[in-house]
Amino acid sequence: MGQRLSGGGFGTVVTILLCFARYAILVILWGVFLVMVYKVATLDKDYVEYDPFEILQLDPVSIPPDDRLHTCTIHRTITCHAHAHPQDD
Repeated sequence: MGQRLSGGGFGTVVTILLCFARYAILVILWGVFLVMVYKVATLDKDYVEYDPFEILQLDPVSIPPDDRLHTCTIHRTITCHAHAHPQDD
């Protein structure tokens, strides 16, 4: 059979309170988890298309098609236009 605390009353009350506190914390955490799941499930999805050419105010036609996805080429194009050096004759 199970062991009982000798002396009765106080030890049993503490044990019951600890057990209740454990279950209460568990129920509260599950509640928080379910609220978070609900918030994520009902989150308004606002997709905005990412267009680096529009952000950088570049014409997509000015960059060759095979280089359009390379950030270095876009950066080099901007740098060349922004810091054009005069031609020495």
